[in-house]
Amino acid sequence: MSSMMSTNAMSSALTNSILNMQAQLARAQKEMSTGNVSDLGDSLGSNVGLDYSYGATNSMLTAIQSTNNLVSSRLDITQSALSNIASDASNLRDLLLQAQSNNGSVSTMETEAQNSLENLTSTLNTSDGGGFVFGGINSATAPMSSYVSTPTSAAQQSVATAFSTAFGMSQTSGNVSSISAQQMQTFLTGAFANLFSSGNWSANWSQASSQPTQNQISLFQTVNTSVTANDPALRQLAEGYTMLSDLNLSKLSQSTASTIIAAASSLINQGISGLSDAGQCWNNAERRKQRQSDDVDTAELLPNADRLDGERRSDPNRYAGE
Repeated sequence: MSSMMSTNAMSSALTNSILNMQAQLARAQKEMSTGNVSDLGDSLGSNVGLDYSYGATNSMLTAIQSTNNLVSSRLDITQSALSNIASDASNLRDLLLQAQSNNGSVSTMETEAQNSLENLTSTLNTSDGGGFVFGGINSATAPMSSYVSTPTSAAQQSVATAFSTAFGMSQTSGNVSSISAQQMQTFLTGAFANLFSSGNWSANWSQASSQPTQNQISLFQTVNTSVTANDPALRQLAEGYTMLSDLNLSKLSQSTASTIIAAASSLINQGISGLSDAGQCWNNAERRKQRQSDDVDTAELLPNADRLDGERRSDPNRYAGE
């Protein structure tokens, strides 16, 4: 019995030895025909985990760089839109200053304010092809609707309701000339201003999210990459444009009209200042993104170089032509 078991064990060992030699022979033949190590992972040995780690890091850096290219495009589009909004606001502000100094045409101010409001809502619907840049994280939906529309927009209806509640008449009533400057001032700083609060703005004007989009610009840094249509500076501009264009400025008494013009001028100035601050933050974000992109370009080379160096040492023939 003992002799039989010993013979079987010897036979099994011989069979395994032959199989191993056949596997080694096949491996050697493959390496001779291809000139490459047949199993790079086996050749790397204990360094295989490090090799895979280098590869994963390099893939992540490549993905970040691709994202940064898209971010650059969005930043450029947003910056251009903000510049257009600021330029339009500055032009209207200058017109108001001239009107206050020279008793300019009120009807001209109304028309220009209407145009500015329409341009503002249109610009805030700017798209980069992949989403609406002022929509925040709700970038799939156009944030703004036209103020003047059929049927009446929610924004315009909210103004009409507030005016009627405050004065007992519509903006188009022939009796609006009886509204005193003090009554108008109370309205502008109370019910009318409330229409542009964060909550009412989101309810009647904007479908944008107040949360801006964010993007990872390096392995360890994430930045805001959008300005939303709910930004206070943009709401201030809309408030100033609306009071000039939709409170029947030309039919009010001169003192009451002057009250509106002064209030609108102040709001537009605040809006322009807010846009300037946003633009500065935007420029800082662009510079940070560019620095990180340059760092990513450099960092992307390092793990890839280390990975390739390890693989070259394990299999020189595979990379002989590089």
